[in-house]
Amino acid sequence: MIKRLILLIILLLPALSGEIQAAVPESLSLLASPGPLTALHARYDSDCLKCHSIGGGVPDRLCLDCHKQLRTRTEQNLGYHAQLEKKCFACHPDHAGRKFDIVPRELLKPEVFRHQRTGFPLDGAHAALQCNSCHRERSYLQQQTDCVFCHQPPHQGQFAATPCADCHSAAGSWTPDRFKHERAKFKLEGAHSEADCSDCHGEGRFRGRAKQGCADCHQPPHQGQFAATPCADCHSAAGSWTPDRFKHERAKFQLEGAHKEADCSDCHNDGRFRGRSNQGCADCHQQPHQGQFAATPCADCHSAAGSWRPDRFKHERAKFKLEGAHKEADCSDCHSDGRFRGRSNQGCADCHQQPHQGQFAATPCADCHSAAGSWTPDLFKHERAKFKLEGAHKETDCSDCHSDGRFRGRSNQGCADCHLEPHQGQFAATPCADCHSAAGSWSPDRFKHERAKFQLEGDHLEADCNACHSEGRFRGRASQGCADCHLDPHSGLRGADCIRCHNPRGWDLDLSSHSEGPFPLEGRHARLTCNQCHRDDRLVRLNSDCTSCHRDPHRNQFGSRNCDRCHAPSGWLPPTFRHISAGFILDGRHRSTNCRGCHPGRNYRNTPIDCESCHNDDLRRSRNPSHPNAGINGDCRQCHNTSAWQGARYNHPFYLLAGPHNNAMRCNACHVGGNRYDLNASRCSGCHPRPLHPGHPHPDGDMPDHTVPHLHGHEPCAKCHFTDTWQNVRFHSMGRN
Repeated sequence: MIKRLILLIILLLPALSGEIQAAVPESLSLLASPGPLTALHARYDSDCLKCHSIGGGVPDRLCLDCHKQLRTRTEQNLGYHAQLEKKCFACHPDHAGRKFDIVPRELLKPEVFRHQRTGFPLDGAHAALQCNSCHRERSYLQQQTDCVFCHQPPHQGQFAATPCADCHSAAGSWTPDRFKHERAKFKLEGAHSEADCSDCHGEGRFRGRAKQGCADCHQPPHQGQFAATPCADCHSAAGSWTPDRFKHERAKFQLEGAHKEADCSDCHNDGRFRGRSNQGCADCHQQPHQGQFAATPCADCHSAAGSWRPDRFKHERAKFKLEGAHKEADCSDCHSDGRFRGRSNQGCADCHQQPHQGQFAATPCADCHSAAGSWTPDLFKHERAKFKLEGAHKETDCSDCHSDGRFRGRSNQGCADCHLEPHQGQFAATPCADCHSAAGSWSPDRFKHERAKFQLEGDHLEADCNACHSEGRFRGRASQGCADCHLDPHSGLRGADCIRCHNPRGWDLDLSSHSEGPFPLEGRHARLTCNQCHRDDRLVRLNSDCTSCHRDPHRNQFGSRNCDRCHAPSGWLPPTFRHISAGFILDGRHRSTNCRGCHPGRNYRNTPIDCESCHNDDLRRSRNPSHPNAGINGDCRQCHNTSAWQGARYNHPFYLLAGPHNNAMRCNACHVGGNRYDLNASRCSGCHPRPLHPGHPHPDGDMPDHTVPHLHGHEPCAKCHFTDTWQNVRFHSMGRN
């Protein structure tokens, strides 16, 4: 009643005179307000009807009475707000305090706000801008969509009457991508298409320019020689201003070969194009032959296609045919003095220095050498010297054996003639060929090591000879076994029988022998190093009990030989123990409980399995109901389960809970005080005492007096009432008046 009165006073405040309204305390209006207004609306704290209507609600028209600029834009169907169908207060709520920001900043984030609804979609270069690049003021209503609102026109008023969008777009990054230059009666082609606007309009003038042709932008480089000739006769924009249209035949000189690749300035380096005399090759090229071919036209030997090499000259005309390496030689290699005519032909010695010190003076060079073989003695057969070249000898350079330059009169002493004997005379009576061959690159490829009573296997086959015979001794070596070559890393503590753990296939441990004993290496054991178990570096047999290496965390509760019942060599954790074997299955929350939670002090034997043994503190702290006060100390599983201790469910077998009794009713609603669990369930009056609802009008008149014996004394309440609802009773007289 008081709230209604206050609301009525608030609604009548605008109708009261100023004196009466002033007499009403401001705090009275705040009694009906849900909270202070934002700082922007603070002056309307006492003027509720500034925003609210008497009939209720916050109509948009009242908002627009203050926000007149927004009203104008929405009436003209302009801007973001004109597209919205929501009420103003849906986005701009108030009564949240003075510091509340009534502008929905979350909706203005670029990833949320859809700018196209303002009538100005962000595309092209606009899309990458930050909001404050255009909206420098707090109010977004001041923003205009005209280009000049943000961009300074660079055209000095020449296009004042032309919309910017006729030539520019945001997609083109403000270049005049929409402008067609044909409109200016000058089509851009070739290199003109790639030119920047400022290249031609450097002074910023676009309108009223005189069109003088090429000379309007390009400085003629020809010193007036072609003043009467249109530039387009020789040049085009497509050719990047090279004279691509000029045909040199018009100058009575056709360009061919290297001439076609030459730059104009190579020949016209003085800038003269007209009135030049044509003296032939000598007009541009310096004659290098010292007048030897003055009567011979240059074209007899040279052509522009051959890059000025004497590609047309046939050397057979000089009675010396070029073959093999001669064909690849440069002219100056043989004609180093520039002489081509009158040279004597002395054969090979005319150009090549004879390296044999006269040993083959009577033998023509061509008997052993040819130009095709690049001057190696490719025609010489070494069998003629009674020594056939095989294997590595064939790949050897002549100077390796004939280092002194002697080829004739050499004695042939066999291998020792060229090779130093490295064996210190140990094999003086043994021919080298018994062990070595040229095909094997001088390795002892023919020697079988079994002859030394030591067969090479595994890594020994790949070992170099001097790895074992480092001192050069091959005969008379005592064989002490592995220790003869390999340093014993075990200091003799593991005996001399190395092959128990190692083999020549690799010096890594071969632990296959370990599987033959009583303790095969499996799982994590297979990754251990020997000294992790054999710490004293002796291969003595260890105790195979787990506790000989591993600390027993169970304090010998399970004996020292039963670890494998729960643990495996593949990993000590998690154990493979099945808790059901202990007579207690782990389910629900028990599965994730740490072992020590139930087995404190790591005591695993004789652990009780009743709930109270572990949950005694939970039982003592129970409140709804208090189990100790209520005398509840029976089987916890009647109400609780292992999935969760909270949310107990009791079946209530001696009294069926139905209707409101079973509507998420808490136990202490009936069992008041937490210890009344001995209620008589057969009597409703245990919870619903008489008289019921005294003085409350009955639907059919006055409520019957339930104290009358025939209504309640010995009749159960269920005769009239039901557990689904106590109202709408149905009484059957059962023959009584």
